[in-house]
Amino acid sequence: MSITKTKAMVQQKQIGFTLIELMGVLAIIAILLALVAPSFQSLLERRRLEGAAETLYADIHYAKSEAVKQSAPIIFDVTTGANWSYQITDAGGTVLKSSAGDTDYTNIQMSAGADVTFTSRQGMPNAAQDYTFRVGASGDTKTIAVNVIGRIKMD
Repeated sequence: MSITKTKAMVQQKQIGFTLIELMGVLAIIAILLALVAPSFQSLLERRRLEGAAETLYADIHYAKSEAVKQSAPIIFDVTTGANWSYQITDAGGTVLKSSAGDTDYTNIQMSAGADVTFTSRQGMPNAAQDYTFRVGASGDTKTIAVNVIGRIKMD
């Protein structure tokens, strides 16, 4: 009887992975992640840069359209640098919209730009202005330009 039990136990198939096989798969996954992580970080930074530029672009259009809609000057007030921010106010000082870039878009700096007042006459700005965003101190850049006739362009 003991011989038949031993024969039955020998014929059973093993199911699952051995510890060595599992460790080998985990080592391969870790190596692949180490190779992909730096490029993924730069992808995230580029997306934050594009997000900051697109948000500013849309909000400048908003300020321009509000000037025409309200038939009153609208002020686009900007603070540049690593802790950049902006707010859109009407002639009475009421804040219509604001954004704090340092909290929404980490590691993105606004290195150029100044205040612009959009007039009620076709949303014309009081001066041409370029707003330049940069990743970190010397990374990729994105620029939003407002020309003297009020055309807004992003490159």
